[in-house]
Amino acid sequence: YRQVKTENEGFRDRVTRDVERQFNKRHERLLLKFIDILDNLDRALEAAEQTYAGNPLIEGLILVRTQLLQTLQHEGLERIPVLGLPFDPAMSEAVGTQPVDDPEHDHVVVREVMRGYRLQGRVARVSRVFVGQHQPAAVAPAAAPPDEATAAEDTAVAAAAREALAGTLP
Repeated sequence: YRQVKTENEGFRDRVTRDVERQFNKRHERLLLKFIDILDNLDRALEAAEQTYAGNPLIEGLILVRTQLLQTLQHEGLERIPVLGLPFDPAMSEAVGTQPVDDPEHDHVVVREVMRGYRLQGRVARVSRVFVGQHQPAAVAPAAAPPDEATAAEDTAVAAAAREALAGTLP
């Protein structure tokens, strides 16, 4: 009897853990869908500001965005700050580089294209960013020779094409 009781308690515990795990996964998926809605609200707000829409519209969008953001934060969602910080591939995805004048901004996030979020301490969505790349002033004149090399390659390709065409014609 005791063995059956112990097995039954173990079974109940496993089922409870599985149900909790499934609930947490669905909860996380729902919150991730709301991130897309938050991004669309940000885009709408930017468009309204650029088209000089009326203040009541902009204020309404800000209020809705703030309310949604507070609700998501209450559920455990938080923004990942990356702008002005050193690039971290665990938190961000580099979509490009941007030349910077200051050597201190080398490998530092200079522009955020899409915000990243953490959910319950785990990265839910990485940020998409542009990373600063310092190019010393001495490197700028060295960029000219590749253009000359490209021109020479183009000339060689054109000559090879003429030779190939001449060989195929009777």
